[in-house]
Amino acid sequence: MSIPLTDKIAYGTMTLGLRSTPMSFDEAADMINYVVTKYNVKFLNGGEFYGKDHYNLKVFQRYLEKYNSPKNKDLIVSIKGAFNISEMKPDGSKEGIDRSIKAILPYFEVENRPKLLFEAARVDPAVPIENTISYINEYIKKGKLSGVSLSEAGSKSVAKAAKVAPISFVELEFSFFTRDIVDEGVFKVCSDEGIPIIAYSPLGHGMLTDFSVENADKFYEQTRSDFRATFDRFTDENYQKNVEACKKLYDFAHDVKKTTLEALALSWIVKVSESTNLWGVEKVAKIIPIPSSSSPSRADANFGKLVELSDEEFAQVEKIYEESRMVGTRGNAHMAKFMLS
Repeated sequence: MSIPLTDKIAYGTMTLGLRSTPMSFDEAADMINYVVTKYNVKFLNGGEFYGKDHYNLKVFQRYLEKYNSPKNKDLIVSIKGAFNISEMKPDGSKEGIDRSIKAILPYFEVENRPKLLFEAARVDPAVPIENTISYINEYIKKGKLSGVSLSEAGSKSVAKAAKVAPISFVELEFSFFTRDIVDEGVFKVCSDEGIPIIAYSPLGHGMLTDFSVENADKFYEQTRSDFRATFDRFTDENYQKNVEACKKLYDFAHDVKKTTLEALALSWIVKVSESTNLWGVEKVAKIIPIPSSSSPSRADANFGKLVELSDEEFAQVEKIYEESRMVGTRGNAHMAKFMLS
């Protein structure tokens, strides 16, 4: 059976290490503990390749050791793997799956171990998805893993995978200005199959925040030193137009809802989650955004200021979307080969 997910909003840990100066293991462990204890977060998302030398896995190990508690058994930790970071491509072969899972498991050999899910980071075009899922499922049968999930899988791949083993969730990029999953069809497939969606980059890689709108030039400079510099939406010719689109949503957040842009962006996803009769879907899947934050103040901005959107307000922000689309694709040409595949 798949592992049930109960969070309204959960936590992504990618930015703890994928930054110019990674946080210390203790600092990162403290940050995880902050969101778990203050906001009762149960689902945590990480990656085998998030940082050098298994940095992210060491963070989880440190957290579980430093904050050892029987309550940790109630946590769900999903780790992406089976991805060749040097070549930037997935490896869904049996060898690739075995190598990845065997690298991950030792970091979770702790007392009060959480439920551990393995997430295929991308669909390997060279390996049938049914085979990849079957390789992962062997570890579930042995009790080594609690479940399996997918990332950036398209509608056809999800439908095929669901026939092999219960899929706990599919992690997909989804935010106010990024709705590729609706157009491709995986949004409907997940909804029809009852498979939850974990929404990564729910703040548009930081663009859907007060800081980006209020400090557009400074935010742009920050993106020059990380992976966002390669994204179409962050190129010189597209960036300013996209900030202007965000400004319209920013105005609605502050003038109408008296909240922050990031809180509105996350609240919009919560509104979409499990809604009825939306975008051609009778009952939408549960959608859980996983913003990443590396400081308590950022976590408070994400988790602590959610608002409820009425149907009328939802229609108003949808009008903003129709009138202010972002320019450029959500990634780049190389990434597109493994997106929604």
